Amino acid sequence: MIKDLEQFTPSVWEDFRGDIYTIWDESYPKLDWRKDKVSHSRKDTLRGLHGDFKTWKLISCIQGSVYLIVADNRPDSLTYKDWDSFVLSAENRKQVLVPPGCGNGHFVLSDDCAFHYKMAYDGDYVDIDDQFVIKWDDEMWEFEWPHKNPILYGRDK
Repeated sequence: MIKDLEQFTPSVWEDFRGDIYTIWDESYPKLDWRKDKVSHSRKDTLRGLHGDFKTWKLISCIQGSVYLIVADNRPDSLTYKDWDSFVLSAENRKQVLVPPGCGNGHFVLSDDCAFHYKMAYDGDYVDIDDQFVIKWDDEMWEFEWPHKNPILYGRDK
């Protein structure tokens, strides 16, 4: 597993009405949580792999399911150029905490999905112009995606 990468599965309360679970609380790592984002995507869409060197991301899939890849892009890391994959879904409620310097990308397995990420960072938010991109099909990384011809757009192509 990539150094500093963590996986969580929140506890769930279920009854005849449905369920409720907590996406984040004070038991999670003490970081400067500053922003939450949600992206909606349709089946076979691939977003990423994107990252920067100062943002922590707590990632979950709150509707549908995704195949997530996290890639260590930190040259000084013992796990540099390693990557891990996870299936995150509204049903399994798994979450992945991605450390700074790692890129993440997800492929939508369900008809549609809502991908949630909570971000912690110091200073200003690192927007698109200052993020790195690792190409989804970069031969050096040898990523294993569940689809060979995903829907791509812009910087993900």
